Amino acid sequence: MRIIKEGEFLARTIEGISVGDCLVITENSGVYLFLHKYVTQEKKINDYEFSNELLSVYYSSGERLSDPKRGGIYRFDIETGMITFFQETNNDFDQIGKFKKIKNKVTGEVSYELKTKRRKGTAKTHIDKIEMGILSDGSNFRENSYFLEVGGEGQPTDKGIEEFILQLSDMVGKEIGGAYFSKDGTGKTTHMSIGLYKNNTYTETKSSGQVLWNRMYPDSKNEIYITGFFHTHPSGGNISVIDRTSASKLDKKSKEKRLEHVPTLHFFILTQPVNYGGTYKFPY
Repeated sequence: MRIIKEGEFLARTIEGISVGDCLVITENSGVYLFLHKYVTQEKKINDYEFSNELLSVYYSSGERLSDPKRGGIYRFDIETGMITFFQETNNDFDQIGKFKKIKNKVTGEVSYELKTKRRKGTAKTHIDKIEMGILSDGSNFRENSYFLEVGGEGQPTDKGIEEFILQLSDMVGKEIGGAYFSKDGTGKTTHMSIGLYKNNTYTETKSSGQVLWNRMYPDSKNEIYITGFFHTHPSGGNISVIDRTSASKLDKKSKEKRLEHVPTLHFFILTQPVNYGGTYKFPY
């Protein structure tokens, strides 16, 4: 049985909800799910057990939520951006696997088979060793922006998010942007936003997702400060290492506008150039 505490974020879809993590809020004997995508929307779930401050949460079908301490393999639809949970693993990290699409000739139904390595039998992956707390069933970075807490217990690190976003950017062939936030005033990153990449191009970022900060924490503007922005420069193509690790004219123009409002902001390019000893983060 998966026991969910009040205030914990659920990383799976429930009752057809597929907008990402849901915050559990309890009131009397009811359970509410606070949806991140629509911050003002609440949906009451009536058929879940409630006992004091602990919740025993199940799907109505009887399927239980996956163990939050065990990793999972997800399937990624590059056309729609949808990320779908496929199966649990014994790993302490998540993966986006490679799948074979199978269509039933009689019924026309489509299913997916996870590709595995012949010798070891382990999953073939598009992205491996993703820190847990970033992915959830129904996540869609193409269509939605996200605002994540980082660095705490059970939360991904800022580096883990950066590494995942950079690999996702390479996979979809588009820039992806985001922002850093600090709650304690010391400059330590405690939150990060990730902007949707639907309208981005290979050389331009349209969204950094920072507007979610105002929507999700309208009363905390004086407690959580934005400290900087990042965007990726995808690998591949004919772009030189120098261009990939340097700010473009659009990057510099955007930086100048933002500095007019907050002069202390920092700006970074995330990329994967060769011969840089693993360095992927370049200030500009």
